[in-house]
Amino acid sequence: MITSYQRFGMPIPVVVAGTRFGQFYAEAVARNPRFELVGILARGSQRSVEVAERYQVPLFTDVDQVAEVTKFVCVAVGTQALGGQGTELGICLLQTGLDVLMEQPVHYRDLVQLARAASMSKRNFHVGDLYLNLPAVRQFVKMFATLSAISPPTHLVCELANQVCFPLAHLLVKMTGGAKPWSFTEAVAEPDAPIVQLGGKIAGIPVSFTVHNTVGAEVADADMPLLFGITVGFGSGRLSLRDPHGPIEWHPALTLPADTLIPADLGCHPSTLLDQDTTCFIPPNPLSLREALARQWVDALSMDMDAWRKSTASGRAVGLQRAFAAAELWHEMTSRVGAPRPVAAAAMGIDWETVEIARLRSMAWPQIAAESNVTSVASAVAGLDRAAELSMAALLGMHAELRTGMLLADLLDSVEVCPATAHIPRRWIRRLQESGWLTTVDGLVQATPRLRAHLDDLWMAADRAWEEAKQGWNHRLGSPQVLSYFRSHLENLADLMAGKMNAVNLLFVEGSTEQAHALYRDTMIAACLNQYIGAHVAELAAECREGLRILEVGAGTGATCDVILDNVNDLDPASLAEYHYTDISSFFFAESRARHRGDGRIIHHVLDLQDPRAFIQLDSQFNVVVAAGVLNNVVDVVEVLSRMRRVLAPDGQIILSEAFQESALMLLTQAFMMSEAYDLRAATDTMFCTHDQWLASFEAAGLSCIEHWPPDDHPISVLGQRVYILIAPENQQQEEL
Repeated sequence: MITSYQRFGMPIPVVVAGTRFGQFYAEAVARNPRFELVGILARGSQRSVEVAERYQVPLFTDVDQVAEVTKFVCVAVGTQALGGQGTELGICLLQTGLDVLMEQPVHYRDLVQLARAASMSKRNFHVGDLYLNLPAVRQFVKMFATLSAISPPTHLVCELANQVCFPLAHLLVKMTGGAKPWSFTEAVAEPDAPIVQLGGKIAGIPVSFTVHNTVGAEVADADMPLLFGITVGFGSGRLSLRDPHGPIEWHPALTLPADTLIPADLGCHPSTLLDQDTTCFIPPNPLSLREALARQWVDALSMDMDAWRKSTASGRAVGLQRAFAAAELWHEMTSRVGAPRPVAAAAMGIDWETVEIARLRSMAWPQIAAESNVTSVASAVAGLDRAAELSMAALLGMHAELRTGMLLADLLDSVEVCPATAHIPRRWIRRLQESGWLTTVDGLVQATPRLRAHLDDLWMAADRAWEEAKQGWNHRLGSPQVLSYFRSHLENLADLMAGKMNAVNLLFVEGSTEQAHALYRDTMIAACLNQYIGAHVAELAAECREGLRILEVGAGTGATCDVILDNVNDLDPASLAEYHYTDISSFFFAESRARHRGDGRIIHHVLDLQDPRAFIQLDSQFNVVVAAGVLNNVVDVVEVLSRMRRVLAPDGQIILSEAFQESALMLLTQAFMMSEAYDLRAATDTMFCTHDQWLASFEAAGLSCIEHWPPDDHPISVLGQRVYILIAPENQQQEEL
């Protein structure tokens, strides 16, 4: 039936019933120009009120109210089989003379009732299933059809959560042209086990199901361990859909040539099979879950609505027979698998941040470096710099005079500082000038147009910039916890600058070391530098017959120590004789002793780098001296390096990891924990040594840099930190004498 709206090209008015999953439908309607959201149908809960307000539409609590404004209703309410009122609501809407799009899952007997009501009322009824419309699923179905036309599939392997059994059944019906005939064995599960195994055949293809048969105790779909995945076997390889959002993988079958000397002849073998990648990923860059939910799900629902619109215009119930087959298959599978076991939300899984941390810590540094993309890293750094610079401007720029110009002295005087922070505003102003936020005209500091656009709401602009920086940082450059730590400085800038708050308290919240562990371990740059150091020390250990003697100064959380130990122990635990784990205080020693319990090679003692007597107490020479992120914090780099050189064995090496540029982020955060320097940095009025200043400092301390990483052309060099490996030529000459 073609409506007047369709005939004249007007948007079709739609009401959405339900406000949990219904929110996705509301968003799909709002984005689709062929529809117009004219109301929300719900019971009147606080959530339904908020959803209606969000989309600025009326909230209806009665079907008769809906009939006055539309003939089209999307029902996103659980059906009878799931203990919801969706079936009864759908029947009522159809009998009232409204067309209904019902979100899956729908039980077979519910489908019969709904289809009967639609037929008797001469209304259109359609079952929606967003999963079939997701890009990866649609591409997988096309690839399956193409490959099946060449060679029949040998088997199917499916893994799924019980809650998405209907969408998987729907997909199998679509792939196999109806799924019938099907047959199943008895399900197998250990007592109280979350996994149920089910075998059988679908459309004559052997199939096995691994069903995660658990459900959230409070909200059924709040904490699913997975959605679903399918692997299809062919004689030539395996086609896998890992998740409804992708990726799709193709694993070619392993085909070895019948050569006598296989490894020797592989390089010149003509077989094209040997030139295939072991795994092909389609697409190569999966979306984030946020992007999948906000974009792909909404787009998929919009496609369902377009299909519903077209079936209404044609008067044919498009896809209903497939929905009946899916419902029947779903019922057959779930009746054998049994009811899912409720699981408390707290017991359901590890968050993505933890997974990402585990991934970063487990990878070798070449892999981490290879993952990096020049553009994405540079873009993320630019976003962080912008957030940090706007935060500085927020504290400095609350003056109308900046529009026309003010004396530098007056601008500095306007900021409340304490003796320990008096040098920071001056460096902030220079940074803002270098970045184009401030300029100097006729001796007056003046906001550029770039900054003037934000002068009326600088704090809000800074907050927005931090929010935007999330996209580039989270799970790419580091964990969300680290970004939250950086961002916490914005909220406390005035107190930090005035000396009313100690910046250490932001790093060690209520005495906890969790934030510090994240900062020094769970960022891309920390992982890369630590892995590089660990691999290099392991190489030195392999060449040292007596066992390495290592001194680490400023060991802190143990982020570098732990990676070094992992690398050396993988080689041979006996290749390490001693590891002196030192820091300015014993604060971190208890945690370190707990991590290395029973390891007699680890020796803990307090060592203050800036105390001239500190290194005199060390009565031995070390093969390796490690200082990770320490030396920029001392007031005289050359003096400390000279002391370190004196405890170095003739063939020993000093390994540093340090910032080599003054980033806006460090000026906003780490600067509050640093003292003003009196070495080469004093001449340039900077807090952090440049690369050239590091090289000059090494030379002044009698050291020579034999290697540094990453080089300037490396993707992660824009992060502004580097490993330096130093030797002491003078020590070597004395040994030779």
